[in-house]
Amino acid sequence: MKRAIGGLAALLCLLASLAISSPASAHTPHDDIVDIEVSPTYSKDHTVYTISRQYLLKSTDEGKTWHRLNRGLDNRTQLSGIETSEQDPKTLYASTRGDGVFRSDDAGHNWVRTAVPSVSGNVLALRVSPVDDRLVFTTHVAAGLSRSTDGGNSWNSVPEFKNREVGAVAFGGDDPTAVWAGVKGAVYRSDDDGTTWRKVGSDLGGEKVQAIVVPSGGDENLLVGTTDGLYRLEGTKFVPSADGIDDDRITALLSRGSETIAVSWSDGPYVSTDGGHKWHKDAEGVTTNIMATDLGHPDFDDIAAAHGTGGDRTLFLAGFDGLFRSDGVDEKWSEVQTQDSLNITGLDLSPDYAKDRSVLVTTYVNGPKLSTDAGKSWKSLGAGVAFEYDYLRRPDYYVRLTGSLFAPDYATTGRMFTMTRGVFFSTDDPGVPWKEQPAGALVDPDLFPPDYLIPDFSPQYAKDHTLYAGTDRGLILKRVGDEPFVKIGDLGKEIVALVVSPDFAKDKTFFAATDDGLYAGDPMAKGNRGMKLIAGSPKRITSLAVSPNLAKDGTIFVGTEMGLFVTRDEGKTWKEVPWSAGRPKPVIESVVLSPAFADDGFALVSERGHGLFRTTDGGRKWAPTGEDLFDRDVVLSSFYHPTGEPIVFSPDFAKDRTVYGIAQTTLYRSTDAGESWTAIDLPRQTHPTTRKSAPNELLHYPGNHDSNLSGMHAARSADGRDMTILFLTWKRFLMALAAAAIVFLGLTFARVERRLPQRVLTLAFRAACGLAVFVAALYFIGRRT
Repeated sequence: MKRAIGGLAALLCLLASLAISSPASAHTPHDDIVDIEVSPTYSKDHTVYTISRQYLLKSTDEGKTWHRLNRGLDNRTQLSGIETSEQDPKTLYASTRGDGVFRSDDAGHNWVRTAVPSVSGNVLALRVSPVDDRLVFTTHVAAGLSRSTDGGNSWNSVPEFKNREVGAVAFGGDDPTAVWAGVKGAVYRSDDDGTTWRKVGSDLGGEKVQAIVVPSGGDENLLVGTTDGLYRLEGTKFVPSADGIDDDRITALLSRGSETIAVSWSDGPYVSTDGGHKWHKDAEGVTTNIMATDLGHPDFDDIAAAHGTGGDRTLFLAGFDGLFRSDGVDEKWSEVQTQDSLNITGLDLSPDYAKDRSVLVTTYVNGPKLSTDAGKSWKSLGAGVAFEYDYLRRPDYYVRLTGSLFAPDYATTGRMFTMTRGVFFSTDDPGVPWKEQPAGALVDPDLFPPDYLIPDFSPQYAKDHTLYAGTDRGLILKRVGDEPFVKIGDLGKEIVALVVSPDFAKDKTFFAATDDGLYAGDPMAKGNRGMKLIAGSPKRITSLAVSPNLAKDGTIFVGTEMGLFVTRDEGKTWKEVPWSAGRPKPVIESVVLSPAFADDGFALVSERGHGLFRTTDGGRKWAPTGEDLFDRDVVLSSFYHPTGEPIVFSPDFAKDRTVYGIAQTTLYRSTDAGESWTAIDLPRQTHPTTRKSAPNELLHYPGNHDSNLSGMHAARSADGRDMTILFLTWKRFLMALAAAAIVFLGLTFARVERRLPQRVLTLAFRAACGLAVFVAALYFIGRRT
């Protein structure tokens, strides 16, 4: 019986460790690095470029600090690649997943669109010839290879690769002008800049080529990395060459001197010093993220080397969990932070700003910041906003805030709110830790908590104390006083902006912006008064501004990825606003109206890649403003997933002409209606990451519903079909654990009583049965679809 008790204890420990070590969330903190490029003169200029999340960043201090590149980059789709010229470090190319290719001739300060590649504007990757930076190749999502011989001014498709997916393009070998291209099962070579091609070596079966490199020693040492192996060219045949590599799904290859580096999908770098015959792992210090596996994304997919005249040995590795740097082969890797903890996610001004000068700024993982002197000094308000997940991935996890705001009665109550995914906090005193509100932002334990809340207050807040919020799950929520949120509507699609009508007491109207257009109505009403899509309203909305004098002027502005639109009859008709500089479809980051719009007709628009614009006649004519910001390569915009506008007017704007804006880690203030701006730096102070008590069972974090996830926190497959997920809490975990213990003890009793053969009921068998019951119980108790 002692053995049985010991076995039960061991089983319980095993089950607990399995559960506790499960992923904490569907999106743990990481800088997802899409691409990395090192300046050809790195030893002198210390310059590195990277695409982190959807942003193109530049560092001139070896990756210690980063600046987002903006001027001219008005892409609507994800950036996919960055390349520098070997001849001129000032010449750069950047590719996108739908907007073609951009080019810069001044080290990234200004960008212009090239002609659209002949195959498609949806570019997976691009490669620039090391001997002629006018020769550029692009690979594409579906199939095909595009080529430009004039720096992107014109493109033509390569006929040999029509309807064939090209997975890799490389240069070099015995002839530095040679071009290599890999498709599924084969490798091709061109000796005339891609005009004609010939097949090299034997077939590679059905494996997709993902990387090609010619190590030192010449073309006979050609290495090819595929989705299922690493191969070396021997004569006219490709032979396996992955001796020492555990995961031979190769995503990148690099040759430098006598060293060849192969990057494995999940293991990271391997090094060979004999041309690829034998390999050893060189991944000390790199980290991975469980979400990469969930999404079917490689943990590591690119590597770049410093190759300046100074002989610098520095390496940079692009990973899903971040960017890593090494001082050379067989040196330990260290993570390079590309997304700053001070990235600003929210901005609000006190309703009584004219008297109290209070500004509230939200940072991604560095806590909220409060200033009571218009930004001269700051108080960090991080205490209380960190919380532990049901299944904690790492003890140093910092909560990622998505916004903070002052209550309309802040002047008398001191109340402020802040938000993170699925949780809502408030405080009435900046000296007191934030208090988690009942059930956070959840309205049903069977529903996923929203990743993002888009809040707006009732215009009659002084009387009804009501806060409304739209969510990325499509819900419209209502919260009265200190009560929990309740659901009052469900659009069934992500809400990107929510505005309560300024005449709400009479019209009971909400405006909710979605990718499909603008919805209006009362979510609590039925029939014609319910929330309905406004016919003819613009799609792909990014920003929404409703006139404070809506009942009289009927004016609503909608910023989209395809331009700025306005209605002056509350949505009956829409007109696209003519834009400057011949750009017919500007990407609007934000449109905001002056509090005195009815009198001054003043509004500001931030345009992606092109800066700030203003109107003084209600939006009929627009002109550039804030050009000092644009000269500094600053475009006012929110970080990652906006839950509010990046530009906020002073409530007393008619008198003080004050406007605030945010960009990356910096707050900006203008006191002349946006003509000139002053940068305001924020304090860097981390906040506590633990709580005395664990969260209640409703605070499980399942992650983004649009991600291709699997396992405990899966919600939706890649093709959009609902998937079964496990919504686990400690109560459900203990129930499953109890079921496993009962089965284990029951079988032990049967063994003691000799009701079944003892050779069958071994300790291992009983433990296996208990484990099976535990897993099954977790599944059926915690399953959701």
